[in-house]
Amino acid sequence: MRLQYTIFHETIFLACVGGECPAGYMCVCDYCCEGCRDDCYDCALYSQYCTNTIYCELRQKCQRTCEVCMDEEDEEP
Repeated sequence: MRLQYTIFHETIFLACVGGECPAGYMCVCDYCCEGCRDDCYDCALYSQYCTNTIYCELRQKCQRTCEVCMDEEDEEP
């Protein structure tokens, strides 16, 4: 099953089902997103908007900066 599609340079993510996504994906603003990474180079500039629900796309594209997830290396032992 494919979870995202690229149409006219826009990435479209598929919706979470019951707040769940397949392994390797996480539910962010009701959409399945892959891994824990920032997809934009300037996420730090907009970090103050991470908690504002109006900016769901920011949380999807700047998951690491917005602390939506944690990489294994970020987790404490």
